[in-house]
Amino acid sequence: DFVKFVKKYDPDICIWCEASSIYKDGTTVAAPAAERFLPDGWPALAARYGHSYTAIGGFRDNFPQVVTSRYPITTLKKITDTDVSGKPVAHGAGLHSISVRGREIYVATLHTWPQSYGYGVKTADREASSANHEGDYQRQHEMRYVIANTRNSSEYSAQADWIFAGDFNSRSRIDNWFYNLDEASTALITQDEILENTDYVDVIAEGYKGHFISSTQGNSRIDYVYMSPSLYRDVKSACTVMDIWTLAYKAGATGPPPCHGGPSVLTPYQSKHNYAYETKPIDSGSSGQIPGSIPAAGVGLPVGSVLSQGRPQRTEGRVS
Repeated sequence: DFVKFVKKYDPDICIWCEASSIYKDGTTVAAPAAERFLPDGWPALAARYGHSYTAIGGFRDNFPQVVTSRYPITTLKKITDTDVSGKPVAHGAGLHSISVRGREIYVATLHTWPQSYGYGVKTADREASSANHEGDYQRQHEMRYVIANTRNSSEYSAQADWIFAGDFNSRSRIDNWFYNLDEASTALITQDEILENTDYVDVIAEGYKGHFISSTQGNSRIDYVYMSPSLYRDVKSACTVMDIWTLAYKAGATGPPPCHGGPSVLTPYQSKHNYAYETKPIDSGSSGQIPGSIPAAGVGLPVGSVLSQGRPQRTEGRVS
């Protein structure tokens, strides 16, 4: 079950996206509010896999991010709106401080708007909105606002160690050798906000140079773990977890051993999400195999900890 899945990787810190119960178990039927275990049930659930501390970010709809940890968490900021009326942070964002044996690590989380059309656009206008890339511009706006109010805020200028993670629903220019998008494509502008305006290090991209590691069941890397250079220097390895909880396999397919390298033979279903640029199969480098845990840098996080970021049926990042 889910608790066994988490225990298998023994994480010290987890970041969960879409961390609210929405449907009745095993169905796509919406559950009444009174029957929804999460997010209120996270303290009880996290305790079952050894995490005594939980925190929820800005919660404005059904898709909040939740952080759980073995170490104390202080919530510094919950973000739901921006400085532009009618352009909120669609699924919210949060900023938390985690005290790891005397070292303060700031954890910023974000889940951006997922659609190709703009936020709040009426059904009749969505096709035109998509053609004008308004979904990309909404994501860019959310990212810019969250960065300005977390990592780049003068309020936190003295803070060195940062993690910025979540479902960013956007493609990175770092991966464009694989996507082959026009350099001016609006599909890249959300991640450009990070690449051009912060010193964050893209942990998976840095550790897997020469490989494309999808974070979905299709061909997109839209989920990310970034770190500040001071924290990234302590990273020993990073990998994308692939097992029954993070990928949907076709009958008879064999998945790779999680985060331990070795041969990889898997046939994941293609994503059914509405991503306008999802057109290619998974590519994983010249070998045709998804590589195992490739060293990124350094000698380990402060307590040899593991960070897991993701959700069921979406691949997860593991950093140690």
